[in-house]
Amino acid sequence: MHDEPGLEARAGTITAWISSSTEKDVGKFLSCFTEDAVDEDVPTGRVLSGHAELAADFRSWVTAVPDIVRTERGRVVSGDRASVEWAVRGTLRRGHGKLDFPQAMGKSFAYAGAAFMEFAPDGRIRLVRTYWDLARLLTQLGLLTPDAVGRPAD
Repeated sequence: MHDEPGLEARAGTITAWISSSTEKDVGKFLSCFTEDAVDEDVPTGRVLSGHAELAADFRSWVTAVPDIVRTERGRVVSGDRASVEWAVRGTLRRGHGKLDFPQAMGKSFAYAGAAFMEFAPDGRIRLVRTYWDLARLLTQLGLLTPDAVGRPAD
């Protein structure tokens, strides 16, 4: 059995991508992406393009959740693609993007998600789509009642 070309670089990128949030290291985070990378957050509809937008969003997120911890639950890497299951936990201290509700400040949360990545030949991410449980987060932050989740609209 032989190693797939570039597999070590892609594996290192995934590890750095996961740990950069916990470490609040924007340089490490940006090193995971090509300069023209696209980051699509499916639950919120947010799409970021390029290092400037990625950096601004990253800084906003780690400022809003200063105790953030992201851990990896598993990964599958094949060719120039990967899927990564992760979990995140923290406490919302400031608004972040569309998540700017005074009643949610100071509340802790924890949820799992998955990211689907496409890599450039150098092992950096050129596209990532993340999926996670928005209803769970909103419920934990007191912005959605538990009985409203999954209930059909009136």
